[in-house]
Amino acid sequence: MDNPQFLYHYTDLESLILILKNRTIRLKSLDQLDDKEESSFENFRAAAKYIFVSSWTEEEKESIPFWKMYTRDMHGVRIKLPLDPFKKCPYHGAQPFRKEQTAFVFSLPSEQTGGVPYDIFPISEKSFFYPVEYTEDEKKLSCKLVDREKEKQSLHLEKAGVYKRTAWDFQKEWRYRVAAIPAAGNLSEQTWGEKILLERLKSGYESPMRYMDLELEDDSVEAMEIVAGPKMTEGEFEILKMIVAAYLPAVRIEKSRLGIR
Repeated sequence: MDNPQFLYHYTDLESLILILKNRTIRLKSLDQLDDKEESSFENFRAAAKYIFVSSWTEEEKESIPFWKMYTRDMHGVRIKLPLDPFKKCPYHGAQPFRKEQTAFVFSLPSEQTGGVPYDIFPISEKSFFYPVEYTEDEKKLSCKLVDREKEKQSLHLEKAGVYKRTAWDFQKEWRYRVAAIPAAGNLSEQTWGEKILLERLKSGYESPMRYMDLELEDDSVEAMEIVAGPKMTEGEFEILKMIVAAYLPAVRIEKSRLGIR
């Protein structure tokens, strides 16, 4: 299946202002999402606080459930952006439980991805955006993130934030995903750091991070399209136009095609 060219995100007017002003998209930890099961794993139950995602949909048609669930009484907005809208930076760093250094493109510069009190890294070198998989397989829904073989343990964060029950499949959801792990020394050079890191994760070591903001490419921001919520008043629509004019006057705005009282 081909990747969609664009993705869509429903949000409130206040959040739109910050997106336009800062040219960033905010990722939140899995334990803050509306599906409580995303915080349930067979082991390593604290993992949800270390995995950060931003949720989007590939559904081009307006969605009444989305308007209802993710905007305030349908007075918010839907934004449209290219599939991969973020700034790109070379990533030269280590990932937990990997001895080798990795080098690939990431959406944060290396100087912002390491150090005290946490290390930020992409969970997959292939892509940090992916479609959610809908399933009733309980083993996937409460997957095992830590595997043990004799005295060896391995962490599989790539399984976190991937699966949801089929009741959610109307969302046709895509996600951007990053890990932010409590720092445990130089992960590329000190093997003892791996043990300390895993112990911190298993114990639910508190991370100071509750969100993460990734910068958008200028071209992506300028290609943004905005749809006003179906219950947005004329006054709110005028405010929306003034906000967009102040930050990105070239952005296209249109009213919802849905007529909802």
